[in-house]
Amino acid sequence: MIFLIFVFSLILFYFLGRRLFHNSWLGLLGAVFLAISPRIFADAFYNSKDIPFLVACITAIWTLLILLDNLSQDHKWWIFVGIMLLHAGACAVFMATRVAGVMILP
Repeated sequence: MIFLIFVFSLILFYFLGRRLFHNSWLGLLGAVFLAISPRIFADAFYNSKDIPFLVACITAIWTLLILLDNLSQDHKWWIFVGIMLLHAGACAVFMATRVAGVMILP
């Protein structure tokens, strides 16, 4: 189960890299580098604290970028509130996983 969560984080990391670099290949390269990192890949099979923290961090940053993208667009108010609640939930999971998760607040 931990490895499946790690695979989910690789997919999110690809989307995050694609959005930041505006290039699909660089997003894929970043996800591959994250996947082939020996320490992280080994921990993805058994570490039940650090890998969920990594996944929560990637998810919180990804939802923050989605929120910032939709801030300037003219949507209905309930779409923006839904995205904001999604980001708040991701940040709550990030902070609940480890104490160091409060770094997302600033």
